[in-house]
Amino acid sequence: MAITGKTVYAGMAIEEVQVRVLRLDGDQWKESASGRSGYHGSFIVKTNPGTIRLEARGKIFKNNKEIPLSGRVTALEVPPNIRRMDRIVIELAPVPDEAGG
Repeated sequence: MAITGKTVYAGMAIEEVQVRVLRLDGDQWKESASGRSGYHGSFIVKTNPGTIRLEARGKIFKNNKEIPLSGRVTALEVPPNIRRMDRIVIELAPVPDEAGG
């Protein structure tokens, strides 16, 4: 089953963002798949049915400074009877304690 979507920051699509699929394993979320956003921030990751979390990390450059970004979609339910989930948007935001200088 495939999940497709976009990574965005301030309304703009962001490319080269790492997108990870996490599944609950006991009491911890563990990575089960990953992908990278491409043209216009679009991504595709493959997963199995069940409850997942999507986490994304990337960066932009502004005024010659690297600004780390991250975003998350929590508790996404992937039904067992479909082949695709489309148009999932991961909103990215700056990671304050990781801003470069």
